[in-house]
Amino acid sequence: MSKSAIVVRVDLAPSDWKADARGKGRWECAALRLPGARFSALVGSGGRVVDPAWYTRRGRSITWKGGSNPPELAVELRFGSPIFGRLRSAAVLATAMAAGAAMAHQFGVEPVLSLASQALAMIGGGPFAG
Repeated sequence: MSKSAIVVRVDLAPSDWKADARGKGRWECAALRLPGARFSALVGSGGRVVDPAWYTRRGRSITWKGGSNPPELAVELRFGSPIFGRLRSAAVLATAMAAGAAMAHQFGVEPVLSLASQALAMIGGGPFAG
């Protein structure tokens, strides 16, 4: 996973449980539908990662294989660079543009273009990258 991954834990509520006619059931985690969300782990009480042998995950459904359902469970999701990489890039670019606008009248255009070039190089290029 990329260094810019964001990790989020989403609690599974009793309303997320969908029982079937046999008394078994599954949790439905709507957060797994979020763009860029990747299932990382199922987490029990005390923040302990649950052994995958105790559950099955298909899509956004999680079926418990053990006896009774645990009282507290959370799904750990990772969001990688596709979403947050772009947000970080936009933030760096906006900061460089704001600094450039603030400094342009004081220092002239060349130093501003140099700063913009450096900021764009940090996020992977652009029209001023050289």
